[in-house]
Amino acid sequence: MSRQLTTEEELAETLHYFEKTQHEEHKEATHRLAARSATIARKETLYQRADNEDEKASGLTEAEFYKKLKDPKTLYQEILPDPLLFDSTSKDGVTFDNWLIQLQNKLRGNADAYSTEDLRIIYAAGRVSGDTLALISPRLSAANCHAYETVDELYEHLYELYGNPNKECNAHQSFKDLAMKKG
Repeated sequence: MSRQLTTEEELAETLHYFEKTQHEEHKEATHRLAARSATIARKETLYQRADNEDEKASGLTEAEFYKKLKDPKTLYQEILPDPLLFDSTSKDGVTFDNWLIQLQNKLRGNADAYSTEDLRIIYAAGRVSGDTLALISPRLSAANCHAYETVDELYEHLYELYGNPNKECNAHQSFKDLAMKKG
C-alpha cells in the first residue's frame, strides 16, 4: 500500500514538472513570436511612411523593397536570451548588479521588440519574482498615482532596495585587503 502511495506522489511530481516546463516553453515561444511580430510591424510601418521621394532617393522600387523586406536576414533580429528571474536571493549565483546588466542588455539589444516604456517596464517586471515582485507590484498598476513612468524609475527603485551604495568603498577595501595579504 505504501509503495503505491509513493508511486502516486512520484507521478504527481512528474506531472507538476512537465506542467511547469510546458509553461516556461510557452512563455519563451510567445516572447519570440512577439519580438518577430514587432520587427515585421516596424519594417512595414517604415515602408508605409516612405513616400515616393524617399524611394527614389534610396534607389529601390517598391518590388525591390518588399523583396528585401522578405529576406530572412533583414526580417529577423537575433533574440537575446532572457536574464534569470531575480528574487533578491543569490541562490542561483545571480547578484543584483549582474542581473540588472543582463536586463539592460536584453532591452537594448532587442529594442525593436520593446519599443515603448510600457513594454520595457512590463518585461523588466516579468523578470523578477518572490519578495522583489511583491515590493514593486503596487507601482506596476497604471491606476496607481506613483506608477513607474519609465523603466529607469523601476531600475532606481530596485537599486534603492538591492543595490550596494558602498560599492566603491567596498572595492577599495577589498583591494587593500588583497594587497596586505600579498606581502
